[in-house]
Amino acid sequence: MHGQDNIERLHILTGAYCNNNCTFCMEDDRDWRAVRNGSIGPDDVRKMLEENVDRGEVIFTSGEPTLNANLLRYLNWAKKLGYRIRGVITNGRRFSDPSYAAKACKAGLNHVVVSIHGADAKLHDSLVRTPGAYVQTIKGIKNLGALRKRTQLTVHTSTVVQERNHREAQLWDLYAVLLGNVDEMILNVIQPWGRGDTHFDRLVPTYAKVLSEFQKFLKRYDPSKGTLIYLLDIPYCVTEELPNEVRGYVERFVHHEVSETSHRVWADKQDPTAGSIGPEIDANDALREKIELGNSYVDEGEYVSLTRDIQNQVTRSKREECAECIHNEMCEGVWKNYVSRYGWDEFKPVKAPPLVVSGDCG
Repeated sequence: MHGQDNIERLHILTGAYCNNNCTFCMEDDRDWRAVRNGSIGPDDVRKMLEENVDRGEVIFTSGEPTLNANLLRYLNWAKKLGYRIRGVITNGRRFSDPSYAAKACKAGLNHVVVSIHGADAKLHDSLVRTPGAYVQTIKGIKNLGALRKRTQLTVHTSTVVQERNHREAQLWDLYAVLLGNVDEMILNVIQPWGRGDTHFDRLVPTYAKVLSEFQKFLKRYDPSKGTLIYLLDIPYCVTEELPNEVRGYVERFVHHEVSETSHRVWADKQDPTAGSIGPEIDANDALREKIELGNSYVDEGEYVSLTRDIQNQVTRSKREECAECIHNEMCEGVWKNYVSRYGWDEFKPVKAPPLVVSGDCG
């Protein structure tokens, strides 16, 4: 998580549905997700895996991947094809069944990112709007933690840091709950995309507020305890005061999703049994904007290849001063809707120190 490279990991969208209903979910259009991810079957996954082996890492994601009956089969394919990292991004609830967790590891799973957003059921369940979710997620983490101690499995958690859970005491309580069961606790500052955009005013704190609370947390944090912590999705210029060891980055990725002109989508449009998906279904505005970027995507007939860079072009921006910053090349920019509400005052270009030339110049 620390450091950065230019490798785009393969993300495969296998979760057509999710058994949580997070207030901040970036996949706001659940009907479109059901069509998009539901159109990706075993033959498609096999082809994606075979054509991307050189990437070395595959993550099954979107919706809740463990609800896909074929997930263990996909993990086994990835293992046999030689993928070094075979992971899943999950709410962890299915892993509360220890036999399923063990079967997943045997199939090829060696990396898990579990989403957890509070140290107790009251906070977590209210944020994911699903009673009982916390208990299952914690059981899942503990089961994975036990497997981690006797297999090659690495376990990370992902916490969407937002207005209701960003305070130092809340972060510390969550850290205490996770300590000993996970390798890394990742704090993802909320991305105002999807529901994060819809409910921006009540969900999105300023980066300055998040940073202030995180700095308090670091006064008690001891990395030698075995669970590392990283703060992500916050511009580097804002976190210049933090130790470099806790400044993480979001991995680059590529994924393939069904295009809005695909015959699969048109078939769904014409299907009278499609229910709420109905004849009026269309790709959401964000996808249309991505497609309008022209050369920024690759049309593979049935599928469109999309990357995080494409999302950034649509949703983020920089100003002229950013070009002077030493972090400009790796910086993804600032969310446009964040700037429209909070302005640019927090973002100061970090200048390189002046070059000191020693010796006699003449």
